[in-house]
Amino acid sequence: MSLTADAFYKASTGGLDLGQFSSALILTPFNYSHGHTYGIETGAEYSQGPWRAGLNFSYVRATEVGITSAQSEFPADELAYIDSHRIVLDHDQPFTVSTDASYTFNSKHTRLFSDFLFGSGLREGFANLGVLQP
Repeated sequence: MSLTADAFYKASTGGLDLGQFSSALILTPFNYSHGHTYGIETGAEYSQGPWRAGLNFSYVRATEVGITSAQSEFPADELAYIDSHRIVLDHDQPFTVSTDASYTFNSKHTRLFSDFLFGSGLREGFANLGVLQP
């Protein structure tokens, strides 16, 4: 059995993001003034003979403040809010859990494999204050 744990922290300036500002599926790039991203990932793996199983858990938080480019794409109230509040990025999904298991049948490595992935939900709405269903 093996266990792993990783942690990280990143402070950024001029963070680049993409936004969809109309009904067209065209993404427009824009920059944030500054922000922080931090998180932890843990995992466990077990292997015995033909059996193998794994479990992973991660927590990540990515936040930014202030829009420094493409301000005309944002409604005035949302732009003012983002300038004075730390917002969670739209691609931030705080919790993710994944599991997998496999069984190897023969020396030719025929393998039956199954996995499961669950995420807590991405952000949506005004200044990304809402959360989509997991």
